[in-house]
Amino acid sequence: MNTSLVKKIMLKIQNLDAQISSIEETQFEIASNGYASASISSTGGSKSYTKLDLPKITALINSLKIERKKYQLMLGGNQFGIGKILHFYC
Repeated sequence: MNTSLVKKIMLKIQNLDAQISSIEETQFEIASNGYASASISSTGGSKSYTKLDLPKITALINSLKIERKKYQLMLGGNQFGIGKILHFYC
């Protein structure tokens, strides 16, 4: 795998991490307060969410985590792959 592709994959993982973190914050706010207004880029635009939306938000988080795992596996390769090295240092 060339360096350019590794950088693109790592950037994608970082973007997914940021999305997951943002959505998890929204999820926590909804669980705590019963509602939240947030912008979730995967669904497009800013919306208000209530406790009724928690299952949808949980499903979205899970799908983003699965996508992130696929990219992490792409970096993993073998036991000495860059994914293993990054995991060791992170």
